[in-house]
Amino acid sequence: MKKIIMMVMVTVAMAGMIGCGADETKADLKWKNDVGASVQDIKWISGGTVDQSWDGITNDLAETSFKGIGELAGTADCLDAAGDSATIGLTTSGSSGYTALTNGSSSATIQENAAAVLVIDTATKK
Repeated sequence: MKKIIMMVMVTVAMAGMIGCGADETKADLKWKNDVGASVQDIKWISGGTVDQSWDGITNDLAETSFKGIGELAGTADCLDAAGDSATIGLTTSGSSGYTALTNGSSSATIQENAAAVLVIDTATKK
């Protein structure tokens, strides 16, 4: 009987450790394209490292799906309609879930645990 109780306790402890894995997602983020042209391969970059990316083409007035981000402060890059590397300029109009965002800037700070939407206003070739 002691062995069974001990095995149950060990199993419960192991299940607790597995369930306590580090979740790196601090917020969810999606993009709305308001550039007037398509953009592709949007990247959320923090500290020079890509934290999250949305692959594929996002047409004008379309939105991406939500994805989890691990870094709340970042900048945004993409490929413009011509396929050139571009810096994304953001707008506060229609954006939500941020604590810091300046119109025309490519950087933002997202609220922790937010379901944030950032609106792309420009995609300027680098």
